[in-house]
Amino acid sequence: MAVLFFSCEKKQESAAAEAPLPANLVQLTPEQVQSFGLQTALIETHRVQDPRQVSGTVEAPPSSTAAVSWPLSGNVHRVLVTPGQSVRAGQPLMTVRSLDAIQLQQDYLQALSQLRFQEEELKRQQELNQADVGAKRKLQEAQANVQTTRAGLAGMAARMRLLGLSPDALAKNGISSTLTVRAPIGGYVRTVNAAVGKPIGGTDVLAEIVSTAAAYLRLNVFEKDAPRLRIGQQVDLPDQQLRATITSIGQTFDGPERTVQVMARVPGGRLKPGQFVRATLYTGTRQAQVLPREALVREGDMGTIFVEEQPGRYRSVGVTPGTENGDFIEFTARETLTNARIVTKGARLLAAEHSKGAGGEEE
Repeated sequence: MAVLFFSCEKKQESAAAEAPLPANLVQLTPEQVQSFGLQTALIETHRVQDPRQVSGTVEAPPSSTAAVSWPLSGNVHRVLVTPGQSVRAGQPLMTVRSLDAIQLQQDYLQALSQLRFQEEELKRQQELNQADVGAKRKLQEAQANVQTTRAGLAGMAARMRLLGLSPDALAKNGISSTLTVRAPIGGYVRTVNAAVGKPIGGTDVLAEIVSTAAAYLRLNVFEKDAPRLRIGQQVDLPDQQLRATITSIGQTFDGPERTVQVMARVPGGRLKPGQFVRATLYTGTRQAQVLPREALVREGDMGTIFVEEQPGRYRSVGVTPGTENGDFIEFTARETLTNARIVTKGARLLAAEHSKGAGGEEE
């Protein structure tokens, strides 16, 4: 009987030793632990930011929108841009032909010629007056004529500059029959309201240009989150990998959903006015369990971590990743983890070994 009992006991120990591990466990030899470079640490608790998901649109401030017009009457000669095209400040948008512009150039050249004659007459009257042989009245008339013509030239020169004409170039090269309309700011062309041969006037808007360099977000934030908002708070745009800064907070709540409008400045020019965005803003902080990024093996929106059961034996635990805070990630586990040691380095190699073991069991 003793021999039989001893034989049964040895068989039970052998069967227990050969029994497969549960699916959520992985066993490594000391050599594998060293080869994988596994390191473990206790789960930490940090203060993390409290995120709120909001939506909104991209807006362009009035100072970033330019309506392009032509101050004189005329006709469109050529159109050089199309809606949606990016342009730089000073880039040609279209050319126009204008009889009024030709007349302005002609008047300027005539006045310039007249000024030269009047300046010669003034010089002659000054010399006669110094020799006491000239009439003082004629000297005064000559001075008045020069001043009047100079004032007229200054006014015409200012009008030509509005048309993109250089008075110096006009005096050198002569009258231009075709003039260029240029972009006053850099950005993209929102609309083009011109066609070849179309008559235009001083009030016609020929094109609109929107600069994206100073775009901002118009976000709708629920009333319950409004008291935690502050000027200067950060707003993350995960889809665009951008970060905005709150610049103003509305003082009234709108609509049945009771939301307040929040404005946030966006750096760079990657967003387009009118674009819909989803954003994350942070309204406070709280204590939460976190783990290093390297400890998490992501699987889509979910993830896995490994808890050290004993040296060489590790248990996989499904988790839901949360807010990222520097080098750490907040998480929610499917079970309570108190004073647990988790694998902080080598988790991916451990996950690969775990998957290999699970595949062997299925076969």
